Amino acid sequence: MSSRVKGILAGLIVLVILGVAAAVVLINRPEDSGDATVTTAATEPLTSRLIYDIDPAKILSIFITNETGSYDISRYSVDGRDLWSIEEYASLPLDSNFIVGIMTNVSTFTAARVVTDTPSDISVYGLAEPRAEVITLFDGGEMKDMLIGNPSPTAGETYVKLADDDTVYTIADAKVAKLLVSKNEAIAKTVYTPKQAASEEDTTPYARINKMTIDRSDLTYDIVIEYDRRKDDPDRIVSNQTLYQMTSPVTLDLDPDRAEPTIGTVFSLTASAVTAAFPDEATLAEYGFDEPFGSVKFDIVGGPFGMTFGNEIIGEDGKVTGRYCMVDDLDVIYEFTTDKLPWTTIKPLEITSSLVTANYIFDLDGVSITGSGFDEQFLQTGTSDEDFAVTHNGQNVADTQSYKTFYQFLLRLPAEELFLEDVSDEPVLTVHIYGEDIDDTLEFIHSDNRRTIVKYNGVTSFKIKTSYVNRLIDNIKLYNEGKPIVTTW
Repeated sequence: MSSRVKGILAGLIVLVILGVAAAVVLINRPEDSGDATVTTAATEPLTSRLIYDIDPAKILSIFITNETGSYDISRYSVDGRDLWSIEEYASLPLDSNFIVGIMTNVSTFTAARVVTDTPSDISVYGLAEPRAEVITLFDGGEMKDMLIGNPSPTAGETYVKLADDDTVYTIADAKVAKLLVSKNEAIAKTVYTPKQAASEEDTTPYARINKMTIDRSDLTYDIVIEYDRRKDDPDRIVSNQTLYQMTSPVTLDLDPDRAEPTIGTVFSLTASAVTAAFPDEATLAEYGFDEPFGSVKFDIVGGPFGMTFGNEIIGEDGKVTGRYCMVDDLDVIYEFTTDKLPWTTIKPLEITSSLVTANYIFDLDGVSITGSGFDEQFLQTGTSDEDFAVTHNGQNVADTQSYKTFYQFLLRLPAEELFLEDVSDEPVLTVHIYGEDIDDTLEFIHSDNRRTIVKYNGVTSFKIKTSYVNRLIDNIKLYNEGKPIVTTW
């Protein structure tokens, strides 16, 4: 008996589970009929042999040593249920499928073939210094000690033997695959799952994001996306086609197609690999967490979530394939592919509507335009085409369609270029759009290179082509002269 086995039998103690990471095992296995004949892809008939078959629920502990290190899976009793977990990872979320897979594979052993009953040199099979040793203890003191050697020349098979038996067998690779990898593979890679409704009566929008904040070292501002509270008013028509607005660095509605990954990816966020658990300071620095690239924080109805971005992952071709990340409250470094991290690359105008303002005309009380010799005051009443009325500088407007066309031109103000530097110059034109719940002010300040700066509600936000402002000034004149509005510029 090896010293490893003696130590296990002598030192097995009852461990205290920490709770959150235990894997609950429920296994239903079909009855094995014993010896059976199977055929490989190479059409060679193989005689499989059932070596042992034990109920996995009887497993007390599994002790795995492989080329990545050693770890134990042990059984605990919690509130009358049997749970199996890796003790040192008890504070981390574990992948129950990984744990169950190991338990299923070690509780039964069906050899694909018998290689030899009397090996003269087990080293030729990789069993003198095995790639892995798996010791399983069952209720009643029964123990199985399996050695896993080299891959067999027969595709899909690996050499194995029991420590207390000379016979060398092969076993399907799938039966030993989980026994050859790092214990980090037991850590769950799905890193966020919102709370789920307990019943059909529970209509709480658990997947709704109240606020998302992106902070990156390559940006001088935070990108903030918030739930559009205007959507809560059933009597208000909101042109925003999504549930969200960007509120920093500027305020804009989101584009439904371009913004979807930024919103929805968090609800299917799965890492491609686990790099390290409980990293020390040197490991944190190695993967970029001493000076992180940035972070994203979510306030979600179904529970908060946040992650920090470390170094980029560079593929063999020199291209960026992903990034190392850490999730709030989990002491784990994960690897994520680039497609899972839209928050590390997006720019504000890539995900937003191209229009600065989009207030529905029947929600307005009025529009005022001042500057460049103008002082135009439009007052509105009515909530539909049937009762809509407008006064212009105190005079009733007979042709409300012309006013609507003029307002539509205002709505076409484009968010062409982000510009956040503060300016104090006097605007050449100021447009105030207002209503019961609307108070939008647009200030146009001429810049250089035929560009005009736009302040939106007092905040320097954009640069646009000066041609739009020139056309707006021309359209005011055309409207006052009773001539058709020009909608191109």
